[in-house]
Amino acid sequence: MAPFITSDPANMGNPKAEIPWYLEILERIPPLAQRVLQDYAGLKEDEVKAHVMKIREKAWASSPYPCIGLFRFLDFSLPDSPRYADVLERLKSGQHLLDFGCCFGHDVRALITDGVPAENICGAELNATFLDLGYDLFRDRDTLKSSFYTANIFDENDKLWKERPEGFEVIHAGSFLHLFTLEGQKKAVLALLKLLKKQKGSLIVGRQHGSTKAKEVRNYLYKPTKESAENGRLDTFFNHDSESFTRMWEEIGEEMGLKFEVKTEWGTWGSANGMDPAYYNLWSWEDKDTLRFKFWVELV
Repeated sequence: MAPFITSDPANMGNPKAEIPWYLEILERIPPLAQRVLQDYAGLKEDEVKAHVMKIREKAWASSPYPCIGLFRFLDFSLPDSPRYADVLERLKSGQHLLDFGCCFGHDVRALITDGVPAENICGAELNATFLDLGYDLFRDRDTLKSSFYTANIFDENDKLWKERPEGFEVIHAGSFLHLFTLEGQKKAVLALLKLLKKQKGSLIVGRQHGSTKAKEVRNYLYKPTKESAENGRLDTFFNHDSESFTRMWEEIGEEMGLKFEVKTEWGTWGSANGMDPAYYNLWSWEDKDTLRFKFWVELV
């Protein structure tokens, strides 16, 4: 039986236009993504793969990122969290969630598939094309009642901050904070905290790249443009270890007069989604010390 997504054992990708993070073949779809695309989007089992490939090619033409080229959007982040059952219970009881950096809004649709009222979920994404293609991927352009915003985490003049001043009890940041330098991550967290309700139990949950030892690493996606600078995308990322990640939140808490309980779980991603663990072996272009972790940060 073929592994999920790809059988590339060396994790080299297949270059397209000399970009290594592009896989030509989608061999199998992870079970959770298959379920959402069938049960929520209404696709037949034998229609799913071709439909995903069609949307992926449209997204790649606009934004040739690893999350698109490697089909990472099929490995949903939020259902993979150790706090997912808690998040479901909170949202079903009336709390609200913001998915910041939501890409196609796939985690939003997973929540709805699992019984969360769509009105209790909001998505935000810098790339408006991703939001538009999300409606095509899940075939719900005229029916979805969740709200979506085009938003830059470093521009609090965007509509999201103005239209949702009441804030959210839960914020999801999947594969998002690691896009920035350490200073950029701190600024992004401060912006997210302005959208989080300041009450005991409010929760920020997500996952990101880390490292055996905290350090700056080369940003292999970097292009020196004005747009990159405005979006906080510089020529390096910062990969945390457990200590530096916790310390970042403690420093921010001291600055804002807040106290957080910070938890991390290190290892592979996607286990709850039925992902093949080999998919998250070190890809050839990643720093040799790269690790992956899940986190949850709760106001106490």
